Amino acid sequence: MALFDRLPTLLLMTAVALAATFHADFSAITLTGTKLSDLGAKLVSLTLVALAIERAVEIYLSNRFDPDADCPRPDKRRAAMMASLALSLAVSVVGVRLLAQMADTPPLDLIQRRSFDMVDIILTSLLLSGGADGLHQIVTKASRTRRA
Repeated sequence: MALFDRLPTLLLMTAVALAATFHADFSAITLTGTKLSDLGAKLVSLTLVALAIERAVEIYLSNRFDPDADCPRPDKRRAAMMASLALSLAVSVVGVRLLAQMADTPPLDLIQRRSFDMVDIILTSLLLSGGADGLHQIVTKASRTRRA
């Protein structure tokens, strides 16, 4: 059973987050009034990065696994997930981030700034490692919401 599948772990993480917020003097972060067209452009840029990561993972897998060998599918899938997450994390660490593009002013407090960057890196990494299809679904749902 995975560590995050356990309720006590989630409760502990929530308690730590609440304690950190309570003891730190975090101010609210103002998000820009992002128009749907601007959000779409930002997500399309991330989609292009996700496509590049997907292609790099395909090349990695073709070099790692012999196409003639009978490789178990879970092994190949696990390797693809780890490679995708590693590349996505590297891209996010060097500065390709989603939340930073939407924040009007970055947090001024050092602890809040570092926390914001960490959450932004994790969120962007997970979005990028999910692939271009996942980002495309977000753009599609956002455009449907606007029409409704």
